[in-house]
Amino acid sequence: MKLAKYFIHKPNQIQQIVLGCLAYASARLYNIGNYQRKNWSKDSDKEYPDWYKQKSN
Repeated sequence: MKLAKYFIHKPNQIQQIVLGCLAYASARLYNIGNYQRKNWSKDSDKEYPDWYKQKSN
């Protein structure tokens, strides 16, 4: 097993596409979560977005 600090992954073309898509999707999901959390108000009659409850589903 190689140590992570010495290992440099050089992805091929297909792996670069997959990694790019995963990075885009994770950034989008993060931004959506932040938007929902920042725009929540007590008047919305919804529970505060809780990562722990979302994780357990």
